[in-house]
Amino acid sequence: AMFRQLRHDKITCYSHSCSVDEDVVFVDSTVEAGHSYYYKLVMRSDWEDSWPAISSNVVSATVKLSAPVVTRCHSYNNKNVKLCWSCTPKAKGYQIYKYTGKKWKRIKTINKKSTLTYTDKKVKEGKTYKYKIRSYSVVSGKKIYSSFSSVRKVSLKRLTVHGDYKANSVYRSEEHTSELQSLCCIA
Repeated sequence: AMFRQLRHDKITCYSHSCSVDEDVVFVDSTVEAGHSYYYKLVMRSDWEDSWPAISSNVVSATVKLSAPVVTRCHSYNNKNVKLCWSCTPKAKGYQIYKYTGKKWKRIKTINKKSTLTYTDKKVKEGKTYKYKIRSYSVVSGKKIYSSFSSVRKVSLKRLTVHGDYKANSVYRSEEHTSELQSLCCIA
């Protein structure tokens, strides 16, 4: 099918085939989040003017903003938590929320669509934190919001030495454990 935009509120689709035996799918890529759109399908014969036009009922849709997907939520040093998320098309920015056991609190509003990471430095070793993110856009001067991402949890464990601590030894922790393993002894 070939699409041609005639006016801002009317789009006409011409099919090059004589018959349509499958579902007809139309994708309007000009929509904006927070706006409502109305569509009606009208079919006419190009070769027989005497045939009546067939039309559908009017269908409406309100475009919602997509929720971001948190791709990483981790801490390498138990002193901060780094969050990474996917870009949301049509978003102007993101809001990050943290749950510390009592309530959800917005800890950061990011006003650039291209910023897809945040580091929370207000954390304490031995605590568990939960995070969620939502995207926002501005329509007619008013902010609209996506639903929240899935909640991601990170625990900042106190590191402990497995076995006896040896002077002049090098230790490392595994990614999901609080135990330190001896790597080598420096003579």
